[in-house]
Amino acid sequence: MLSLLKKPTVTVEQIHAEFDSAQERLLAEPSRILNNLQIERQIENKGEDLKSLGFVKSEVVTRIKGIQEARTQAEDLARRIQYFKMKYPYEKFITVDELERICKKYNLVHAPVAHYIKAGIFKEFHPYQTKTGFYLGTLKEAMEFNNYHEGIHLGIMMSIKKFL
Repeated sequence: MLSLLKKPTVTVEQIHAEFDSAQERLLAEPSRILNNLQIERQIENKGEDLKSLGFVKSEVVTRIKGIQEARTQAEDLARRIQYFKMKYPYEKFITVDELERICKKYNLVHAPVAHYIKAGIFKEFHPYQTKTGFYLGTLKEAMEFNNYHEGIHLGIMMSIKKFL
């Protein structure tokens, strides 16, 4: 019973910081992988030499396949991250694996909004009018308005950045 009265050891700010720093960790990960794979380049060269001599089942030859796959995946991840970083400079993004890692660490759950709607989490919606005069009669209208509302925030931030 006393454990329920204790303050949580994790704050919302810590969780937000974890999500905010996820992109930087993702950007560093392919570089780290590629650096480690450079060390294994000698093994790969040796494996290629052995393979050309017909030793296709040797341990070194079978190991180079894994090295090459890891390199390809790291290069692909780095390429995708750089693309999205250039295409959407004002957005932060993370992979599903990183999202799941953070959720597991802080005992959080996640799913697309459609999942919660189908599950009946949003059992009732009370229509209301916003301070700016928008009437939100349904949950769908409220979700659409939320996108508009967040877009206004983004537009203001972009104009402030341009001004500075």
